[in-house]
Amino acid sequence: MKNKILIVDDSQVNRQSLADILREDYEIVFANNSTEAISLVKNNLSSLSLIILNWMMAEMNGIEVLSSMNKYHWIDKIPVIIIVTQNLQYPIEHAYELGISDVISLPFHEDIVRKRISNIVSLYSQKTYLKNMKTEQLSDQLDIEKIKNNFFFEKQNQLAFIYDNQLDIMFLSQDASQRLELPEIVAHPMARDSHNRLKVRLTKMIQLAQQTNQTNPSFEYEDIFIIDGKDLLCHFQCRAIWLGEENARFIGLMGFIDKEELFDDEQFQNISKFDLLHFQHFLIEFQKIFDQISLIDVQTQRYISLTNEDIENMYFMEHQDLWQDISMFDSKRYKKAYEHQSKVIHFDFQSRYIYYVIDQYIEVNDDPYVIEYNLKMHEHILKSDKQYRKMVKTLNYMQENIYMDGLTEVYNRRYLEDDLIKKEDITAIAMIDLDHFKDINDCFGHLAGDRALQETAKTIKKSVREKDAVIRYGGDEFIILFYQIPKHILDERLNSIRQEITEIKIKTYPDLKLTCSIGCAYGKYDHQLLKLADKRMYQAKEKRNCVVIDDKEELVKV
Repeated sequence: MKNKILIVDDSQVNRQSLADILREDYEIVFANNSTEAISLVKNNLSSLSLIILNWMMAEMNGIEVLSSMNKYHWIDKIPVIIIVTQNLQYPIEHAYELGISDVISLPFHEDIVRKRISNIVSLYSQKTYLKNMKTEQLSDQLDIEKIKNNFFFEKQNQLAFIYDNQLDIMFLSQDASQRLELPEIVAHPMARDSHNRLKVRLTKMIQLAQQTNQTNPSFEYEDIFIIDGKDLLCHFQCRAIWLGEENARFIGLMGFIDKEELFDDEQFQNISKFDLLHFQHFLIEFQKIFDQISLIDVQTQRYISLTNEDIENMYFMEHQDLWQDISMFDSKRYKKAYEHQSKVIHFDFQSRYIYYVIDQYIEVNDDPYVIEYNLKMHEHILKSDKQYRKMVKTLNYMQENIYMDGLTEVYNRRYLEDDLIKKEDITAIAMIDLDHFKDINDCFGHLAGDRALQETAKTIKKSVREKDAVIRYGGDEFIILFYQIPKHILDERLNSIRQEITEIKIKTYPDLKLTCSIGCAYGKYDHQLLKLADKRMYQAKEKRNCVVIDDKEELVKV
């Protein structure tokens, strides 16, 4: 449906000239004089998008028309552009005081007229939209204030919060504010600032909340927060806030901690190291849970399936003759657990049953092993082995792809967070952020943004070695884990990646141009290396399209 424009002019020539310029894009209504114009405005107040008014007319001049529009407050609802000539009898400043939006001069310049009218119509359409949205948001805000007050009254002595999605503000209970060492009102908590860990956790919670619906808005969340100056593993009870009956709108979430446990990085990393006595207690407890436990000695390529008797006397630790050849095991998964010093989870098919299987790296008296737990998942319900094997294949396919980003086909953030990387061989971490990516989505659309991410991922992958890992960390951020790379080669490699990203061309979006900012930390892997790379990336983003490596003060820019 076309926007409607009223042209008020006592000159037939002027009316016809404007109509010829605008008729293709707008519905045109004419008034030959000011009296007729005021009547048309009164009867078409809600449908008019713009009035074009001649400043000098015989019966009633533009000042009198604008005065009438001000008297009835029509000028607040409909923008007015006036037509002027070289010989003005009345100063144009007075027209602006009466509320006009713009001026066009005679003779008409077709391109200028089109652009000015298009700008004014678009501006007022947006203003009306925002005004209506503001009214809706105010109603929503009254509702969320009522929810917030009731919620915090009930949870006044607990660590509780409410996140308002529309205002982008997090409200904390008094207890939460004190224990998290944050103000009770945190504006833009997802912005990148000194509370970055909070931002990461809140982002995860919001994503989970948005996956709920009005019928089932509740969910649980668990993560590590710094509370009272300590790392605590916190369990949250959360509820998404939805408003409206049909086409319900997500406007935020609320949550509170119902359980806290001390989380110690050192303790967590060493939790799989045992002396012989503690290992025996560990096996006794795990035997109560799992159907089968096997211990694999990767160095000697032998294994033992542990029985009750084995665990009671622990002779197998001293008698290698009790151990068997390892060939029956899937070497891919236990070697992966061993090399990464982590655990690998998958599904297996054994004797017409499906098992949930965990291969985990452990150390007993400082000697390395992989322990494998088997838990039966399904009873004998399917008709054939073929059906079972098909199910196992599907489950394992899902398991393998849990660490892949579906859009870019590189590793996802979970790959990094689940600790599957081989830390001891990492010598550098690079963080890559596409410059002005939001502008790409705004100008070209989200499909263009997706294509840009796909092409960026392809460019990065082909620019690194097979043993290096490329991870989509989130949004338009990528991480490269470099294994055993010399520093001078690293410098060249990152600048090459930066240059190749500027040369990306997407056929369907020929005007789309990409640049990136790269931060890199070089050195032995530890928990600070990723933080240092992130810091260097933000230094790079201050100038854009450049590379900052480690502690260099100057930007390395080609």
